[in-house]
Amino acid sequence: MHGQGLTESVRMTWINTMHSCADVHIAVTKLTQTEYTSTDQHREMGTTREKRDRSDMSKILAWFDDRDPFDRSDGRLCCLVSGLTAVDGDGINCDIAEDVGAGLQRQMDGVSFMTLC
Repeated sequence: MHGQGLTESVRMTWINTMHSCADVHIAVTKLTQTEYTSTDQHREMGTTREKRDRSDMSKILAWFDDRDPFDRSDGRLCCLVSGLTAVDGDGINCDIAEDVGAGLQRQMDGVSFMTLC
């Protein structure tokens, strides 16, 4: 490629759509019955991997069912891991969340982990 047309936005688009392209490729090869059946095919394309991926996806969906961060009628921020929700006194919203996080990180830069505990 040598830098021709390979900008950051092009790389990010490619990375963020690879999984969708792979799903389309698998569907089309099944539809046209042109699937590889030899042992030299890539192991990521096998039925065992497909079953594992489906199992992993089921686990992720179940996790989101238990901790749905997108079901917030009040529009407040919610931590995906802990489920803690921001309150009005926190002074944070989705527009400044990244800046607040960066500020907190700057405060911890150069500080020993043991000092923070």
